[in-house]
Amino acid sequence: MIHIYIMYLPISEKNDGNRTGQKHRTEHKAGTELLAVGLRELYGMELNRDRLSYGQHGKPYLRNHPEIHFNISHCEGLAVCVFSDTETGVDVERIREVKEKVIPKVFDRAEQELLFWNKAEKEKYKEIFYRFWTLKESYMKMTGRGMSLPLDSFEIVPQGEEFLLGKSVEKGCFFKTAEFDSHIVSVSRELPFTFDPTDFHEILL
Repeated sequence: MIHIYIMYLPISEKNDGNRTGQKHRTEHKAGTELLAVGLRELYGMELNRDRLSYGQHGKPYLRNHPEIHFNISHCEGLAVCVFSDTETGVDVERIREVKEKVIPKVFDRAEQELLFWNKAEKEKYKEIFYRFWTLKESYMKMTGRGMSLPLDSFEIVPQGEEFLLGKSVEKGCFFKTAEFDSHIVSVSRELPFTFDPTDFHEILL
């Protein structure tokens, strides 16, 4: 079982996509609202902050409901909350210019080669960069390790239109990605899953 709640947010072009403190607070509030709506609709439960606990590396969970797994991500323009019956992680990024300087730090050799071979096609290059970026972050969040998990300790392997987990010091997982209005959303989950249109729930701001 997987359900993905999304909320579109305003995008300001005045700051070239840079997020101010207020914008980040707005995005965080939207993520919390998606969590509250999902808990209410899927489980008949009201969000009570007293029920929330945090793992060693900051991953939130419902301490009295270990059967409910969720994860939240937000960026300029979109907030996402994923619910699952097993460990899950999600990351969302707005497709924009590629952060060239981080490529050697974030991507392994095979991933860098794939980027290199598509560099001449600017839009494809950006799409691949952010697809890998969000896949990696979604996996780091799924494991509960977050940024404490070294980026070179695991790899994402393209397999046709899908992506597989290659080497990893952590638990295995399965991936799915989707594009929403110039945003890439990637989800990691311990067990195999599919993206079905009925799994997505858009909540209005």
